[in-house]
Amino acid sequence: MKISVRGQNDRLSKREIRYMTSFFGNILLGNRLAKNVNVTLYNENYAWNEMGFCNPIDFDERSPRDFEILLNRNMIREEQIATIAHEMVHVRQFALNEIKVYDNNEYRWLGQKVRYPRKKHHNLPWEKEAIRSEYWLCSFYKQHCENNGLKW
Repeated sequence: MKISVRGQNDRLSKREIRYMTSFFGNILLGNRLAKNVNVTLYNENYAWNEMGFCNPIDFDERSPRDFEILLNRNMIREEQIATIAHEMVHVRQFALNEIKVYDNNEYRWLGQKVRYPRKKHHNLPWEKEAIRSEYWLCSFYKQHCENNGLKW
């Protein structure tokens, strides 16, 4: 997996971000697919409540492999780690064509058309999966850090 990190972050170093993004990516994508995925993570300075965002860069491709993740660098360290885990779930969903977004704002989840409710974003099926997955991914990552003398 090729991982680029842009922008400054007071709570996570670029090295830490690359390491955890790779860690989550290898778990979620498997080694074979992970080798073909590129992620650029941007540390953003959001004053509002957005935690993060994932978007395929090669949007028109049948199976996207290039992604950008926007990370709100104003959050505490643990929230940033959880957000990276959450957004990497979306990378997997896009890379495996579980979610597709079309130019006309049409969304498909596992082949089924889904209406996008602007105010209840967390009720979307792909968000529910990402929210559930971020918890076990963070627990697994925390255990990995403790076992290997890394900073959690």
